[in-house]
Amino acid sequence: MQELCPAQKTAYEHLLKSVSVGNVCVVWSHVGMGRTTILKELHREKGGELLTLKDYIDDLRMQNPLQMEEALEQMLMRSINRNDLVILDDLSLIYDVICGCGFMSPYPRAKYIEAILTSIAAKICETEKCVVFSIDGVIPKPLDSRCFNSSIKKYD
Repeated sequence: MQELCPAQKTAYEHLLKSVSVGNVCVVWSHVGMGRTTILKELHREKGGELLTLKDYIDDLRMQNPLQMEEALEQMLMRSINRNDLVILDDLSLIYDVICGCGFMSPYPRAKYIEAILTSIAAKICETEKCVVFSIDGVIPKPLDSRCFNSSIKKYD
């Protein structure tokens, strides 16, 4: 076990409480503040499945490149069907690739990920299961309206 600094420990303790009562949880911080460390500790303590960008990229290789959203949905739903706790690190990187290119983005399905995240959040809220996402940017609206948010505050 890696020792958490005080700011990480506070966020982790809040996350533990959130996971015990909520279906959708978010760990938020700026880049480099320890979200992955917190998620690994949660996975070590609570089990479930920890999904990374590598898992997503591996799944995406088997899809049409214009089906990034479906690859995310399939990966998450497969994991949700197998586990009571699913942890996805770095959702913001996936989100930014799909719809973070800004005005006049060439991606033809920009914001379709919002529908996918709405579907996943609605599905998980019907169960006794929990999904934890880590994010470093704006929390997508389908999650923000349904999640318990554990933030890592600035280090003292």
